[in-house]
Amino acid sequence: MKTFSDLSLELQMILRERFGRYNMDAEDIFDKSGIFSDEVKSLHDLDIINFMDKKDISHIYPRSHYPELKSEPTNVFLEDSAINQARGNDIVTSGELEMAFNDQIGDTFDLDIDEDGIIDLSGMSPDGGESIDWENFELIDYLFG
Repeated sequence: MKTFSDLSLELQMILRERFGRYNMDAEDIFDKSGIFSDEVKSLHDLDIINFMDKKDISHIYPRSHYPELKSEPTNVFLEDSAINQARGNDIVTSGELEMAFNDQIGDTFDLDIDEDGIIDLSGMSPDGGESIDWENFELIDYLFG
Protein backbone atom coordinates (compact mmCIF):
# COMPACT_ATOMS: atom_id res chain seq x y z
CA MET A 1 0.00 0.00 0.00
CA LYS A 2 1.24 3.47 -0.87
CA THR A 3 2.44 5.80 1.83
CA PHE A 4 2.68 9.57 1.64
CA SER A 5 6.39 9.35 0.76
CA ASP A 6 5.50 7.18 -2.27
CA LEU A 7 3.32 9.95 -3.73
CA SER A 8 4.53 12.37 -6.39
CA LEU A 9 5.74 15.73 -5.11
CA GLU A 10 2.80 17.39 -6.86
CA LEU A 11 0.28 15.22 -5.02
CA GLN A 12 2.12 15.71 -1.72
CA MET A 13 1.91 19.48 -2.21
CA ILE A 14 -1.80 19.31 -3.01
CA LEU A 15 -2.54 17.25 0.09
CA ARG A 16 -0.37 19.50 2.25
CA GLU A 17 -2.24 22.56 0.99
CA ARG A 18 -5.72 21.03 1.38
CA PHE A 19 -5.19 19.62 4.87
CA GLY A 20 -2.95 22.54 5.84
CA ARG A 21 -6.00 24.82 5.61
CA TYR A 22 -7.08 23.13 8.84
CA ASN A 23 -3.59 22.95 10.36
CA MET A 24 -3.38 19.20 9.79
CA ASP A 25 -0.34 17.21 8.78
CA ALA A 26 -1.09 15.67 5.37
CA GLU A 27 1.41 12.86 5.83
CA ASP A 28 -0.22 11.73 9.08
CA ILE A 29 -3.67 12.06 7.55
CA PHE A 30 -2.72 9.97 4.51
CA ASP A 31 -0.68 7.34 6.35
CA LYS A 32 -2.33 6.97 9.75
CA SER A 33 -5.82 8.43 10.00
CA GLY A 34 -7.91 5.97 8.00
CA ILE A 35 -9.51 8.86 6.11
CA PHE A 36 -8.24 7.50 2.80
CA SER A 37 -9.47 4.02 1.89
CA ASP A 38 -6.93 1.45 0.72
CA GLU A 39 -8.69 1.54 -2.64
CA VAL A 40 -8.01 5.27 -3.03
CA LYS A 41 -4.43 4.85 -1.82
CA SER A 42 -3.92 2.24 -4.56
CA LEU A 43 -4.92 4.66 -7.34
CA HIS A 44 -2.45 6.25 -9.71
CA ASP A 45 -1.33 9.66 -8.36
CA LEU A 46 -3.14 11.56 -11.13
CA ASP A 47 -6.35 9.79 -10.16
CA ILE A 48 -5.85 10.72 -6.50
CA ILE A 49 -5.44 14.35 -7.61
CA ASN A 50 -8.70 14.12 -9.59
CA PHE A 51 -10.36 12.42 -6.62
CA MET A 52 -9.30 15.21 -4.26
CA ASP A 53 -10.48 17.88 -6.72
CA LYS A 54 -14.04 16.58 -6.32
CA LYS A 55 -14.02 15.83 -2.59
CA ASP A 56 -14.45 18.15 0.36
CA ILE A 57 -12.66 17.73 3.63
CA SER A 58 -15.83 17.62 5.67
CA HIS A 59 -16.09 18.11 9.41
CA ILE A 60 -18.25 15.80 11.51
CA TYR A 61 -18.81 18.58 14.02
CA PRO A 62 -19.10 21.76 11.92
CA ARG A 63 -16.44 24.41 12.25
CA SER A 64 -19.09 27.09 12.74
CA HIS A 65 -20.27 25.52 16.00
CA TYR A 66 -17.12 23.65 17.09
CA PRO A 67 -14.13 25.75 15.96
CA GLU A 68 -11.91 24.00 18.51
CA LEU A 69 -12.31 20.74 16.52
CA LYS A 70 -11.40 22.20 13.13
CA SER A 71 -7.86 20.74 13.23
CA GLU A 72 -8.75 17.44 14.85
CA PRO A 73 -8.07 14.56 12.40
CA THR A 74 -10.81 12.44 13.98
CA ASN A 75 -13.30 15.18 13.08
CA VAL A 76 -12.73 15.10 9.31
CA PHE A 77 -13.55 12.80 6.42
CA LEU A 78 -13.68 12.99 2.63
CA GLU A 79 -17.06 13.58 1.03
CA ASP A 80 -18.66 14.60 -2.25
CA SER A 81 -18.83 18.39 -2.30
CA ALA A 82 -22.54 18.50 -3.15
CA ILE A 83 -23.46 16.35 -0.14
CA ASN A 84 -21.30 18.40 2.22
CA GLN A 85 -22.77 21.67 0.98
CA ALA A 86 -26.35 20.36 1.18
CA ARG A 87 -25.89 19.34 4.83
CA GLY A 88 -24.70 22.81 5.80
CA ASN A 89 -23.68 23.06 9.44
CA ASP A 90 -25.57 20.00 10.73
CA ILE A 91 -23.62 17.40 12.68
CA VAL A 92 -22.74 14.39 10.53
CA THR A 93 -24.45 11.13 11.48
CA SER A 94 -22.65 7.78 11.68
CA GLY A 95 -24.71 6.67 8.67
CA GLU A 96 -23.47 9.64 6.65
CA LEU A 97 -19.88 8.82 7.63
CA GLU A 98 -20.28 5.23 6.55
CA MET A 99 -21.96 6.26 3.30
CA ALA A 100 -19.12 8.70 2.49
CA PHE A 101 -16.45 6.06 3.11
CA ASN A 102 -18.31 3.46 1.05
CA ASP A 103 -18.76 6.04 -1.71
CA GLN A 104 -15.00 6.62 -1.70
CA ILE A 105 -14.46 2.90 -2.31
CA GLY A 106 -17.22 2.80 -4.93
CA ASP A 107 -15.63 5.73 -6.75
CA THR A 108 -12.54 3.60 -7.39
CA PHE A 109 -14.67 0.98 -9.11
CA ASP A 110 -17.15 3.05 -11.13
CA LEU A 111 -14.50 5.75 -11.80
CA ASP A 112 -17.17 8.47 -11.39
CA ILE A 113 -16.22 10.48 -8.30
CA ASP A 114 -19.17 12.84 -8.13
CA GLU A 115 -21.90 10.60 -9.58
CA ASP A 116 -22.56 12.90 -12.53
CA GLY A 117 -22.24 10.10 -15.09
CA ILE A 118 -18.86 11.32 -16.32
CA ILE A 119 -15.80 9.12 -15.82
CA ASP A 120 -13.35 11.07 -13.64
CA LEU A 121 -10.64 8.48 -13.06
CA SER A 122 -8.38 6.75 -15.56
CA GLY A 123 -8.66 3.31 -14.01
CA MET A 124 -4.88 3.01 -14.11
CA SER A 125 -3.17 1.26 -11.24
CA PRO A 126 -0.06 2.85 -9.65
CA ASP A 127 2.24 0.55 -11.61
CA GLY A 128 0.70 1.79 -14.88
CA GLY A 129 -1.34 -1.33 -15.58
CA GLU A 130 -5.00 -0.92 -16.34
CA SER A 131 -7.56 -2.01 -13.78
CA ILE A 132 -10.46 -1.91 -16.23
CA ASP A 133 -12.95 -4.79 -16.14
CA TRP A 134 -12.40 -5.87 -19.74
CA GLU A 135 -15.09 -8.55 -19.57
CA ASN A 136 -17.80 -5.89 -19.11
CA PHE A 137 -16.06 -3.08 -20.98
CA GLU A 138 -18.13 -1.23 -23.58
CA LEU A 139 -16.08 1.14 -25.76
CA ILE A 140 -19.07 3.32 -26.63
CA ASP A 141 -19.85 3.82 -22.92
CA TYR A 142 -16.21 4.59 -22.19
CA LEU A 143 -15.92 7.16 -24.97
CA PHE A 144 -19.28 8.85 -24.53
CA GLY A 145 -20.03 7.86 -20.90
